[in-house]
Amino acid sequence: MLTLTDAVAQALTLRTEVRAQLDRVSSKALTAQVSDMRAQLDHLIHPSFITETGYRQLQHVPRYLKGAAVRLDRLSQGRPWRRTPQICRRSRSLRMSTTRRLRPCRPSCRCRRALRG
Repeated sequence: MLTLTDAVAQALTLRTEVRAQLDRVSSKALTAQVSDMRAQLDHLIHPSFITETGYRQLQHVPRYLKGAAVRLDRLSQGRPWRRTPQICRRSRSLRMSTTRRLRPCRPSCRCRRALRG
């Protein structure tokens, strides 16, 4: 189990590493994915993320950032990562717990159809 300072330090370090990886992506074909990942990073790590996220969820932020790094590696190798309805639900759950409100996924996202049906 991570201490609060360990979780924050890991989160900030990983965010810096992932942001640097994103800045190195030069493919125009990945523009949408890169901007989506930047938005996710900004949503996870922002000026008041420690108090808004809380200790219980903050422990998981480094894991989410490691996942973003893996996703970016796969994209840069030409192996796209597809968002599944299950992952969308988990992502929505994280957003709910960190911001206390639910922001809907993109209108075209398959999780909307899966959750409705």
